[in-house]
Amino acid sequence: MAVRSISPAKSNASRGNPRSQLPGPSTRYSDRTSDRLRAYLASVRPLRGFAEGAEYQRGRALIERIAMSMGDIEHDWPSFRLSTAQCADVLRFVFESEPLEPRAWWADPTDAPSHVCGYVMVLGCVEKNLRGLGGRP
Repeated sequence: MAVRSISPAKSNASRGNPRSQLPGPSTRYSDRTSDRLRAYLASVRPLRGFAEGAEYQRGRALIERIAMSMGDIEHDWPSFRLSTAQCADVLRFVFESEPLEPRAWWADPTDAPSHVCGYVMVLGCVEKNLRGLGGRP
C-alpha cells in the first residue's frame, strides 16, 4: 500500500488558511535554523483520531514564530522567550503530531533541511524556557 503525502501548503491554501502564506522550508540543503524548524513542521500532520484543538494550533503557530525570529541565522539554537503556558502549547503540538512518512522520518535528507534537527531544536527551545534560560521575546 502506497503512502500518499499531502503538501501542507496546498491543503492549507485550499481551506483559505493564513499559514499557506508563510514561507516554507528551503527545498535544498540548508543549515539555517528557520529552514530546519519549517522542515519539521512540514514533516508532520495532526495525529489521526485527534481534533486540531486550540492548544495544538497555538503550538504550531509558536513554532512558526520561532522560525521567523531566526531569520537567516545558521547553526544556532532558537532563543525565543516562551511562557510556561506557551511551552505547554508547543509540547501539545509535538504530542498530537505524527510523521507524514513514519518509516523514513528519522533518516535525515541529504538534499533538504533536516526536519530531525528542527524537531530537536523545538524541544531544546522548550527546555531552555522551562529552565528560565529563554532569550528574546
